[in-house]
Amino acid sequence: MGLKKYNEEEVNKKEEELEEALKAKEEALNNGDELEELETQTIEESLPLSVDEEEIAKTINEERKKYLDFYNKQKKIRRFSGLGMLVVFIGAFVMIILSEQMAGTGLWIGLALFILGLIASWIISKISKDKLSVEAQKYISKLFDISSKYLFDDENITDLASDANKQIPLETFTKTHFYKNIKNVRDRNYVSFMYKGKQMIYADLAASIIVKNRTSPMFLGKFYSYDYSSYKKEDGVITFQLKGKELSRPLDDLEGLAERENEKRYVIYSNDDDYKKVLTDRVKQDLLRFKIDKTLIDVIVSIRYEHIDIGIDYSDEFINIPVESEFKIEDLRKTKEDFKKVLQIIDDLSRN
Repeated sequence: MGLKKYNEEEVNKKEEELEEALKAKEEALNNGDELEELETQTIEESLPLSVDEEEIAKTINEERKKYLDFYNKQKKIRRFSGLGMLVVFIGAFVMIILSEQMAGTGLWIGLALFILGLIASWIISKISKDKLSVEAQKYISKLFDISSKYLFDDENITDLASDANKQIPLETFTKTHFYKNIKNVRDRNYVSFMYKGKQMIYADLAASIIVKNRTSPMFLGKFYSYDYSSYKKEDGVITFQLKGKELSRPLDDLEGLAERENEKRYVIYSNDDDYKKVLTDRVKQDLLRFKIDKTLIDVIVSIRYEHIDIGIDYSDEFINIPVESEFKIEDLRKTKEDFKKVLQIIDDLSRN
């Protein structure tokens, strides 16, 4: 299906419809009704693409195609070099067999051919892998750079910077009280910026435990860590999980935390009897605007002394870097809409 052109009147109409739906949810909350998921079309699913979004999709897919073509070219080179090495090895073997007819020289020629073949095979393979790694890094860097400028286009965000070599420390995740026995965290697309004068970091992150000497991810998705909230209890911990389906991993790092609420759509744990003063109905409403579906697995939140961590667990297909499949701007748009929800949560948790 072709991309629809941007139409301001249609966009405004869709935004008004969404706003009316959100207001209806607020009224339900104020009336004491249970916060159920509204079956509304979200902006990212229903609005036509803007000219900028079309350009982003076109540019990233052009870069993706360049890398894919280079990858296929290198694959052919390795295949042909492999066939060439096979011919050399067969020739070396024949030389060794016919060594006696060649007055013993066949053995040495065959061994020399065999050794040279191994060396040549290793060199060709290394050069190909090195070239492929360089091109992959170029594509990934461009993908993340373009995506970040689109995602973090907010008037309250300054000092945007990315560092492909930087990793979120293990303790940053383990302090959240999300999951116990986390042994390894790996991230990509590490981005830092200032939001309303406070530091925030973002990354695609995998946090894993060890099962039978193998890593098994407990969390795989977008991780946001904000260096401020109005919560001032130094030893206080409040965690929230928007319940998902079968792929969701229930929070289990609960030592010292009591179950405070366990509703149909969410669960809250805390060691603070006054947790409701922080995790207010307004914040719960913000969190319940996330929609659990085949892409979004669950949402987890940790609130500690002047700090907020938010993890959005996505499906593998959504979080993977597109190479053979087309880059879909709709996925990036969904990430941006989810990021807007994150900022709203942060704003409401940072109120004095």
